[in-house]
Amino acid sequence: MFRMRSLIFVLCTSLAAIACGDDDGDDNGNNAGTGGESGEGTGGKSGDSELTTITGTINYEGDAAGPLLVSIHSSFPPSDMNVVGAGQVADPEFPQEYTITDVAPGSYFVVAYISVGKFHVGAGAGDPQGAYVVDGMPAQVEVTDEPLTGIDFDLMDGPPPP
Repeated sequence: MFRMRSLIFVLCTSLAAIACGDDDGDDNGNNAGTGGESGEGTGGKSGDSELTTITGTINYEGDAAGPLLVSIHSSFPPSDMNVVGAGQVADPEFPQEYTITDVAPGSYFVVAYISVGKFHVGAGAGDPQGAYVVDGMPAQVEVTDEPLTGIDFDLMDGPPPP
């Protein structure tokens, strides 16, 4: 049951991550992108001087390869309507650190997946995926005006393609 909920969660999240556009990471693509301010298409609060970052490490022990997409959402289930920040790491090396910048204070869900094979919108069959969880369920993180660190989680291999 949790795996199916997680799959649906990440499928919705993936669509939102793609809708956010390119990342503002460093030159080698190892930092996931931005939260932005309203009007930039990525959420956040317009004119808010209290923007901060969410950072963590994503672990994956499988063999899948492809870009890593990370996104944060203001509510559950995640969708393109509640995305607050997203980014991509083009060539992840696990354990992979990530940073989402320009995040306004609030409560958010953090999810990620590896887009295996041909790039597609949303997590597909065979895509490793995961979310920040507490007691086996996706959990919100509380962001203040201080950087939030240690939002670590694991990716699990998705079901094989049909």
